[in-house]
Amino acid sequence: MSVHTRLLPWMSLFTSRRLFSSSRAVPVRVYVWTARIGHAAIEVGDHYLSIWPSNYPAATMATRPIKAILARELKHDSYVQTVGKWSIYHPEMPKEKDIASVPPDKKFEFNKLNTLLIKQEMQRIRVGIEAGHILYQLCPNVTYKMQQQEVYNCTLLTSHLLRTGGGIFSQPVFRRPWGITPKALVEELQQMQVEEEKLKL
Repeated sequence: MSVHTRLLPWMSLFTSRRLFSSSRAVPVRVYVWTARIGHAAIEVGDHYLSIWPSNYPAATMATRPIKAILARELKHDSYVQTVGKWSIYHPEMPKEKDIASVPPDKKFEFNKLNTLLIKQEMQRIRVGIEAGHILYQLCPNVTYKMQQQEVYNCTLLTSHLLRTGGGIFSQPVFRRPWGITPKALVEELQQMQVEEEKLKL
């Protein structure tokens, strides 16, 4: 069992009575790219977060933790989609002004999640990545006996943060090696929107 899966059971408290917590002033926005380099990101007010591997794909990248880096703006993630590189800070990448960015093809907005809890968890993730305690792994559910690091890919991190704020998914834990694909995440988010709309009735 990977470390990140052990973080999830307490989130079931959100599911016992209501699908979402009380409404907050700041919406939660989720961006998903399902083509090119599949990717997902989350934004709460001026707090934007998505995770990338720090270097190009290697043979072991899919099943081994590697250093993570964070995109802190939507334009950074859109830029990577055009360039087709894994690292948003690689020195050989062209300048942003020289290329057209690719916006996310799916956008979602939620207004009944607990944004305070999400922002607190986003900050914990940032600190952990900067300290090297939280890493990137393309298939985060593939772990080894001595592996103790907390690991995420972009979609699993996004779903984790949504769960933290009270978002409900069809499964308590996504157990496939890669967790959840961008297209599968879109399906889950569409259902979450339906459930949120029911609360307005």
